[in-house]
Amino acid sequence: MTYVLSARKMKPDFEKNHSPLAFSRHFSRHLLISLLAMSLVSCSKSVGGNPELVGNPPPTSNSNPQNNFDFGNQLSVQKMIYHVGPVDLPAGQSVDVMLDKPAVLRFQVTEPVWIIGFEPKVIDGDGKSLTGQLLYKALVVNKHESNPVCASGNGGNPFAVATSTLTKVELPEGFGYPILPKDPLEAKVVFHNPTNKDYSGVVFSFEIQAIPMEKGKGISDVKAMLLDTDPCEHKPIAIEPGAFVEKSHTFTIPNNGNLMVANGLLSDYGVAVSLTHQEGDKASLVPFWRAEATLDETHRILDLTPNPFIDPAGKKIAQGDKLTLGVSFDNFSEKWHNEATGSAMVYLAPSDK
Repeated sequence: MTYVLSARKMKPDFEKNHSPLAFSRHFSRHLLISLLAMSLVSCSKSVGGNPELVGNPPPTSNSNPQNNFDFGNQLSVQKMIYHVGPVDLPAGQSVDVMLDKPAVLRFQVTEPVWIIGFEPKVIDGDGKSLTGQLLYKALVVNKHESNPVCASGNGGNPFAVATSTLTKVELPEGFGYPILPKDPLEAKVVFHNPTNKDYSGVVFSFEIQAIPMEKGKGISDVKAMLLDTDPCEHKPIAIEPGAFVEKSHTFTIPNNGNLMVANGLLSDYGVAVSLTHQEGDKASLVPFWRAEATLDETHRILDLTPNPFIDPAGKKIAQGDKLTLGVSFDNFSEKWHNEATGSAMVYLAPSDK
């Protein structure tokens, strides 16, 4: 059964004027729904927050019975939906102005959960989908967790990221990113409007799919790492007119692990994003994954293919190995492109060897 709980309005069916017979027939069902809704999640009041909770979907039929993941976990999946906004975006609203005034939502969960999926959307006030071109970048950060690729940073660790391609990410079955009720979470969203149309009441909506830890059996944790050309501040790149630019940044992996998922993130005028693995001192120039951009006639990015990178078995990464992020941009225009961004949101499962 599916249900929705809104922070602004909740009307359980059993509050309606049913007959005594109907009330008796459905009381236990509605009581169960209410108890589940009360236990899911809470969200602190913040800018434009409008969290909703969606009930458990039926179990999938293509689950892999060969791993240690409890099939019953699928019955415990919760969908937690958060809204950031609304904002008004006049035609041509540039990124540089919006970078200084991101929309921010602060929230926490009410029980320990494993996050197993993340789905971003851009919608209007009626919940209708809008073009992803209105989103420049959204970061969802765990403020209690240190950033493993930024020694000097104290702003928390991003564990989910979205850009205009609005890529949905799902972890392989049996893996999850752990979140506790004491963890302060923050979604920071930068909008813009490169189109020639005015938009009002624009909302960034993201759905977190999670399993309560007390109900999750056999789930292994993953570590989140945002590999960025600027891993601490996530500042954009300036591309001069008519230039083709390639940027790279190499990261040393602190622990043994298996790379499960990598979500490529690239802005307009982007060409490709890639990851290269260097084992120990062995030099490597060939990426094990490269996603290329599809652009429209104005060079706005429409898609990345293939994206995300997924390896259910996990690509082995040893402590001390290096991952190199590569991004490339082609500025066809006669103006400076000052808001280029490229990164990869990586999920690593810790390993003993």
